[in-house]
Amino acid sequence: MSMTQAFNIALILVGDELLSGRRRDAHLPHFAGVFAARGLNLRQVWVVGDGREDIARVLGDSRRLHCPVLCCGGIGATPDDQTRQAAAEAFGSPLEIHEAGRHLLESLYRERTYPHRIRMVEFPQGAELIPNPVNQVPGFSLDRHHFLPGFPEMAWPMAEWVLERVFGEVDTAAALVTCRLGFRGVPESDLIPLLDAVGARHPKVKLSCLPSMRDGFPVEVGATGRSIDARAAIDDFHAGALGAGLAPHTLEAEAQDADA
Repeated sequence: MSMTQAFNIALILVGDELLSGRRRDAHLPHFAGVFAARGLNLRQVWVVGDGREDIARVLGDSRRLHCPVLCCGGIGATPDDQTRQAAAEAFGSPLEIHEAGRHLLESLYRERTYPHRIRMVEFPQGAELIPNPVNQVPGFSLDRHHFLPGFPEMAWPMAEWVLERVFGEVDTAAALVTCRLGFRGVPESDLIPLLDAVGARHPKVKLSCLPSMRDGFPVEVGATGRSIDARAAIDDFHAGALGAGLAPHTLEAEAQDADA
């Protein structure tokens, strides 16, 4: 199975505060590591503001990926929370008060559930609840999309529940790692024949070539995949580089996360 054929997942981050820089996103680096530990290929990430039409458009795009999608943000009850309404539009499923959600809110807030808090369980018809271990107010799932709060303290444990339900327990043998080689004084273009050849011989691995503007213009070659596959590919690349007189040096293998 090639990297493009591996289990894919996508991520949508909602909030004007992310676009304006008022809040620094913490979700992407966190989920990149979580997905890699499960051997999941993060195929695409969207960052979108609070506008209903924009969120609905992104959801339409994400549906065409035909893979699980986590969506964080905008499911609260205030007027700027438009993700629930956008999901109803994108999925062609009208909003309705989720009965189990209503009972849950009433058990939490009693008469204070109405008239405003009840909006937090107005979900598209057919949605399933995602439990929230922090304040018990649920998220929801619909058609491989899983809608979570924007707060990392809530979204991250809720996402773990979703991932375990969809993919099962973590299989450490499936974790993605990046094995790396460094080159100094080697033009990136000189590595293209090796990248082509090694890539063809190791289709389960994704190769990358990252040049730098630092002193000496170093280039880093990475092989990302399951540990056994990534190491085999980087060893192959190392041997080919030595044979071509390119003198690589080995860099430490690392988990495939935001710093990989």
